[in-house]
Amino acid sequence: MSIRGLIFLGLLGIIFPMNVLSHAEIVSVYPENGSVMENPPEHFSVKFSEPVSVIRIQILDGNRQILELGNVSNQDNVLTFSPLTPLPQGQYLLSFRVLSLDAHAVSGSVGFSVGNLPPPLPEFSQVNKTGLLLARINRTVHLLTILLTIGFVLYPLLFVMPAEIEPGRQRYLNLASFTGIITAVIGLGLWGVLLIEASPFAFFQGATWSIAMETTLGTSFFIVVSGFSGILMANSLDPTLTPGRISGLLGGFLILASLGASGHAFSSGWLMTPVFFIHTLVAGTWLGAIWMLRNILLPGNSGQLTHVLNTFSRMATWIVAVLLVSAVILIVFQLNNVTELLMTEYGNWILLKITVVLSALILAAVNRWKFVPALNENNQTVFQKLRKSVYVEGILLVVVIGITSILASTVPPKDETLASSKSVSIPIDETYSMIMLMTPAQTGNNRVELSFLQQDQPFEPMNVTVYWEQAQIGIERLSRQAQPSEDGEFILDNIDILVPGIWRFQVEVLIDDFTRERINTDITIE
Repeated sequence: MSIRGLIFLGLLGIIFPMNVLSHAEIVSVYPENGSVMENPPEHFSVKFSEPVSVIRIQILDGNRQILELGNVSNQDNVLTFSPLTPLPQGQYLLSFRVLSLDAHAVSGSVGFSVGNLPPPLPEFSQVNKTGLLLARINRTVHLLTILLTIGFVLYPLLFVMPAEIEPGRQRYLNLASFTGIITAVIGLGLWGVLLIEASPFAFFQGATWSIAMETTLGTSFFIVVSGFSGILMANSLDPTLTPGRISGLLGGFLILASLGASGHAFSSGWLMTPVFFIHTLVAGTWLGAIWMLRNILLPGNSGQLTHVLNTFSRMATWIVAVLLVSAVILIVFQLNNVTELLMTEYGNWILLKITVVLSALILAAVNRWKFVPALNENNQTVFQKLRKSVYVEGILLVVVIGITSILASTVPPKDETLASSKSVSIPIDETYSMIMLMTPAQTGNNRVELSFLQQDQPFEPMNVTVYWEQAQIGIERLSRQAQPSEDGEFILDNIDILVPGIWRFQVEVLIDDFTRERINTDITIE
């Protein structure tokens, strides 16, 4: 072969592989990442450096819904498509994955907004405050029906119950069960309204309900409705026979279990969940017994009443003891220290709840040690005072339930601390390590702070780029270059994350001109 031919083949060997083996590169994307568009875009486009084949394209809105796309075109290295319906005001994530000529996948994502969205507010808007108020009122009634139902179911098993009040107990159980089902339905819709931070009129939209059903409250809803349905079935049967008793007890168990399927009880872990159950069980027993005493406190029944009250007083001692012990455990679990009782909103509500409970306990002590012994004298004045005292005690317990419903929608200081940020320390190699702090690690706007150590001493790399993706649901990689700060950290502000779940973060660190490291970590976004 001639020298001229060898030179020609050598040139082909250099040039041809560069054309064949190079990956397709993203030249431009419309809309651009982070852009705010006054009007919804009529089409989207992604331009590549060479022809590509489409693997997946999707647009997600702020409610994690995948929008349908149409008019997909792939011509002249440009991928164009459009939404089937105009995009309403909100935040969106465009994610795509294609195949280049060399069979390598190329992917990317961009975030954009339609409409001049205001920055997120630290508190609820006035509309959300209305929704929150409605949710708390409904939650109070719902908790009241749960506790009364538990108390009504357990009363014949724990206390003396005159036969003449059994029909009344059955009526109360039916009323509480029907009310419990209705408030469970309303509560699910109102929770959806709070999740999407919309007007209370969104209660009548199907999307509101579908979002609420995806949460743990959806599971709790099915359990509690099944429980109340079991109570109604038990009341339709003979309560003295085994099927009726089993149905009633099973219904009461499901109602109690529903409280552990969502909320603070659900997130407390398996060690604390039984404490929530015990606390609710004894609280329901106390409230149900007070309600039943209201029906027993009739003139002319002083002899029978004394026997009933003495039995109740002996059992109430244990009820109060268990209630207080479980309450102390829950308070210690939800607070970081005692000062948070005064310094946090959650702690202030706890203090108010303690005050009202102590007031009810004082009344209960007066009833037991002063009024009940005096009934032997058939003193009508004492009888009337006892009856009024029991009424007031019941009202105080209802107030306690109202405060509990507020606590259920207030973040405890310990949960607030855990959710405020997430930090991970990752070794790069035997010499270098990285600390990554993400705040608040929740959907919406986030801040990432990166600090680097060389043999436990701070050092600044030459360049830091952060990539993040959630590939399991098709959100391809986004990227931003971190900016150095005066204290030696690298900062990324205003990272908008629309979708909760486990996100994969990759930090690419240029340590020097010859050393580039990539660190991977998973962070759960609440």
